[in-house]
Formats: sequence, structure tokens, C-alpha cells
Amino acid sequence: MDSSTNQSVFHRPELLPEPLRRNLLTGTDGRFQLLGLAQEALQSADEKLVVLGVDFLLAAFEHDPLDGAIAGQILQVVENSPLVSDGVKNLLRASTTAAGEAPDTTYLNRLKLAGDLDAVRAYIEEQLADQGGVVWLKEAVGLGAYRGEWEWVRGVAAGYQGPAPVWAMAKLRGDLAFLAGDYDDAAEAYAASLNEVETALVFARLGETLHRMGKKDEAHAAWARSMTMRPWQVNLLLRLHDSVLGDAGSSRKLDGGVAVLLYTYNKVADLDATLTALAESDAVTKGSGADTCIIHVLDNGSTDATAEVLAKWRETLGERFGFTRLPVNIGAPAARNWLLGLDAVQACRYVAFLDDDAHLPPAWLDALAAAVERYPAAGVWGCKVVDAANPTVLQSVDLHLSDPPPKGAQADPEALDYQRRFRVSNLQHQDLDFGQFDYCRPCHSVTGCCHLFLRERLEAAGPFDIRFSPTQYDDLEHDLRLCDAEKFPVYQGLLRVDHAKTSGRESRNDPRATAGAMANLYKLQMLYSKEQLTAMRARLTETLAQDLTVKRDALVQAGVLGG
Repeated sequence: MDSSTNQSVFHRPELLPEPLRRNLLTGTDGRFQLLGLAQEALQSADEKLVVLGVDFLLAAFEHDPLDGAIAGQILQVVENSPLVSDGVKNLLRASTTAAGEAPDTTYLNRLKLAGDLDAVRAYIEEQLADQGGVVWLKEAVGLGAYRGEWEWVRGVAAGYQGPAPVWAMAKLRGDLAFLAGDYDDAAEAYAASLNEVETALVFARLGETLHRMGKKDEAHAAWARSMTMRPWQVNLLLRLHDSVLGDAGSSRKLDGGVAVLLYTYNKVADLDATLTALAESDAVTKGSGADTCIIHVLDNGSTDATAEVLAKWRETLGERFGFTRLPVNIGAPAARNWLLGLDAVQACRYVAFLDDDAHLPPAWLDALAAAVERYPAAGVWGCKVVDAANPTVLQSVDLHLSDPPPKGAQADPEALDYQRRFRVSNLQHQDLDFGQFDYCRPCHSVTGCCHLFLRERLEAAGPFDIRFSPTQYDDLEHDLRLCDAEKFPVYQGLLRVDHAKTSGRESRNDPRATAGAMANLYKLQMLYSKEQLTAMRARLTETLAQDLTVKRDALVQAGVLGG
């Protein structure tokens, strides 16, 4: 999509003014992130920034071209702008017209609130048959994505006869096929969309599709084409670099041994599945990830069959496997500290903490070893985490500190009379997993469900803070300590871990657990001054800008991107 008859955008986003530069370096994927970037750029008196802001708007439109409300709002902004071609304006008009008037969704919302998703699905099917409006198609897509019912929602999209732009429907079919793992159909649908209208986002997703089909050269060409159309795409540049020039398949060993540490409480089935995946991984089966590996589990006073499962694994794995049983649940921070004090752990150079409901891929330790090799000075190395029940749903990626919301915009602002000092980026919640976070780079925090430390560096930062018991924010607090010491965490997005994560959902139904989480959030917000947090953000911004420049220059030198 050519956004302008005389398009002019920055080729080096690290040179943009603050706060636009910082927010853009955080990431350029997700509709709401792009709309926020557009708002910042369009407020400028600099014509080049205004052009860039318009391009952000159009990129947000490409993420969901069936959203007539967004298309109409963008059209109002660009209707009289000479920066946008008539062809693009016609695409916006077509999407606005196709959406029509918003139907009454009161009854649908009641069904959603009741939690009867089968009834929601039946009602959507009924409305599609009666009205056929694009709003009901979008409701079907949202429900299908939430439940992972890809065959159903693909059937709905294939049979849709209502008004919708041809290129947008082809993109939707491509997205649904991709998420279902049907890459042949995804590539065909994306190609059909590009035959109608060339968009940078579809070129990017076609590239990811081809990459997963093993067609790397074609994937790189599609990604490079997307980058030519929109040079400011930070996520895509990182993805392209790591595919072309990265060494995620490094077989480097973590010399000095690795201790894999878990703590558990009454989750015997999850624990058994986690230990099964661990036993079948490179940490145990072939030893490529480390020269030696031990495993130790702390049983936090479980009353289910955890003891029997631990005894079984001790018999299966032998002396490399150990466990400790406590009479009570001491919480996550204390459990981590307890495990770190074990003599066998003290003999290891590296320590990996693993949640008892995290399912590892076979080469997980190889991927972390590659991240250590690329960024040896990091304070901790982490991974991408997805929902085990629906792996297309992202749970955690590279996390960055961002501006807090205004006090009046915070939920229940009078519940605790304080102004939050920071937020944590939520780009992973703005889209499903299309590979847009499959790269390796520094950040402010990585998920605690699977992360690797150099033991001496971990101990130098101090123990996990037991004030954050039983479990909320203790890993984030420790990561911020590392940032304050300029030992930034490093995110390895080429390692995907499937996470069951039932504890978070259960705590939301327990008022006492909710109160504890709110209290821990307050502690975390007050732990650092505004000046300290500003300094952490500024230092990481410079680190990310340098990292991006090095990677872009490497792609230019390799002939993948133009200079």
C-alpha cells in the first residue's frame, strides 16, 4: 500500500525525537501500538514526522481492514491530505462502507458475560445467516481465536457472502490458515491479497509463512520487500536479521554446568508433564546445551501425589535429579532463594528457573546458549511464552517500561491513593503470534517461567525479595534491579515455551489473592524513584538504538537491504 504520492519516512528510527523514538524502539507491531505512535507523530510540526504519523495510521488499518470504525476514523484524518494517494483513500472508504451501521450487540454481550461460549457461537452463526454483516464475521474471528477453533472460523470465513473488500478477505483467510498451521493455504491466500493490493503487513506475514515452509530465501525476499515499503518496522528488521545472520542454532555449551530449578505446589499433572518435556530435551538427552546438567525440585508442602511423581523421576533420571520436601508453602521468592543455596547448585556456573507448568521444546537450552553467546554481559536470558492450550496466544515477550497512565485513568484510582510510576509494555496482547517477536535483543524484563542466570551474577544482584510473596512481581523486581545495575535482561524469542499458567486465572477468583497482588504492585511501583526509572528507560533506549543500527548495517552489508 503506497501511503503517499511523495512518501518520505525516516530510515533510521533511532534518530527520532523522544518519546516517539523510545516507543517506536519498543516495537512497531499491534494496531493499538501503531495508533499510539501515529498520535505522537501527528502532533509534530515537522512535516517528515507528520508523513510518518500517517504511515503509522495506515499500518494500523492494515492490521484489521475489516474494522470499519477504525477505517472511518483514519479516513477523516487523511481525507484532505495530499500525503495520501486517492487509491488508499478509496480502500479506506470501501472498508468503511462494507462495515455498514453497527448492529445491536446487547444480547451477544449478555451471553459473553454469562460465559456460555457455546451459546455465543450459536448466536453468531445465527446472525451471520440472517444479516451477514462484517461485524458478525469479526465476532466469529474473535471467538475462534480465543478458543483456538480454527477449522470452524476458517469455515465461517470461507462461506462468508457479506460485503467486504476482496483483498481484506484474502488477508483474513491467510491469517486464519497461518494460525491453524496450514502454511500452504496461508501462502496462497496472502498471495491473492497482494495481487489485489500490496501491503507491507501481508508481505511480512507471507515471509513468515514461507520461512516456516522451509523457503528461507523467498521469505527473506518478502521481508525485504516489506522493509522497503516501511523502513521503520523494528520487529521485522530484528526478525530478518536473526533469520539471515543470527546463530540461533549455535551448539555452544554452557560451560561449568547448569542447575535447572523448579518449585511446585499441588500441580502434580502439570509438574509431571514439565519434567517429561525436560527429560526429553537437550539438557538431558544429548547434553548439547551444557556440559553437565542437574535438576532439583522444591516441593512447597504439596498434599497431592507430588511426592510419588518426584520419587518416580528420581528413579528415572538418577543422581542428576534431586528434590526437597517442605512442610509448608514458602512462596516463590523464598523457594528460589532456598534452591540457590543448595551445595549442588553452588557447584554450577549457570542456573535456570523453570515453572512447574512450563513445557519446553527439545532444544531449549541450545537456544538460551545462543543468546548467552550473542549477549554475554546480560543479567538474565529469557524466552517467548505462549498459552499451552492455544499456542497462538502470546503470554509474554520482551518487556519494556513505559509511561504510567494518568491517575484518573487507572482502575479504581481511589483504592490506593498513588500515582503509578511505570507500566510494562503489552505489545504481546495486541495480536496473536505471527512470528513478529521471534528475535533476540535486550529489554527491561523477561518472563520468570523459564529464564537462565549466570549464578555469580545472580547472587551479586541479591536474593529474590520475599516481600513479593507468594508469587507476584518477584521476577520483575529482580529484573529491574539488574537494569539499575546496567545488566539488562536479554530476550530470546526464537525459544518458545508453552505455559499452562493456571495460577493467575485462579488468583483472579480469590479476593485474598487479588488483594495480595495489588499490594505487591504497590510495593513494586514505589521501590524506585521516578528519576531512577527514567534513567533505566533512557539507558535501554540507547542500547536498543545501537543494537538496531548494528543489525541494520549488517543487513545492508550483506546485500539484504538497501543502504
